[in-house]
Amino acid sequence: MKAVLKKWGNSIALRLPASVLKEAGLRENQVVRIVVASGKIVITPTSSTQFPEGRVSRVASLRARAEDVFGDPEKAWKWLNRPNRALAQKTPLEMIDTDASFQSVLTILGRLEHGIYS
Repeated sequence: MKAVLKKWGNSIALRLPASVLKEAGLRENQVVRIVVASGKIVITPTSSTQFPEGRVSRVASLRARAEDVFGDPEKAWKWLNRPNRALAQKTPLEMIDTDASFQSVLTILGRLEHGIYS
């Protein structure tokens, strides 16, 4: 299937046919995560509509997301506590104090989920 990118305000938009949304399990107004991986745009659904507030909920959110990606709670916890080159040698858990740094960790997890090692 081919589609055309169109200008929409100051951005570029892509209309997704209803059949594509249905097959992907997406719906209108759903919050999605967008990752660019090896020159491809990957869109995946998220379970929340906003970033969690507070340190405890961010730790819980990251741990749950890492467990989804790694498929094993122990591997996820080790990854969350290991310095990461993509985070300037900080651990992912050290990066939860601001929305921007929290988003950086989620982006790295999204890339890992799609086989792109950061």
